[in-house]
Amino acid sequence: MTQLQMPQPDASIKQAADNANDMWYRLALSLVKTVAHHHSSPEITADDIWDALAIWPDINTHEPRALGPVLLDAQRRGWIVPTDRVRASRRRQINHGRRITIWRSLIWQGQ
Repeated sequence: MTQLQMPQPDASIKQAADNANDMWYRLALSLVKTVAHHHSSPEITADDIWDALAIWPDINTHEPRALGPVLLDAQRRGWIVPTDRVRASRRRQINHGRRITIWRSLIWQGQ
């Protein structure tokens, strides 16, 4: 009997990024930098980025998992680092309040 092959995390992340709308990806990455720089605290979550993206409802992606690769891209750029903490998402209707990573900004300058 063969086991069901689970996608590798790196492959899944790459696929999510590849399937994202390019304009949305660039906007999301820019907003991560803006939020990381000007948020009310040096800690941010994906919810904060989704809140910022809501201002541009015409720029969207059919692949919401692409925000993960955006955050990893921001980490590679030295803007944010993951903490060892999580919190329940505020986006309960969309992701049922699943636990999301709390990121620490390395470029935070306050509001």
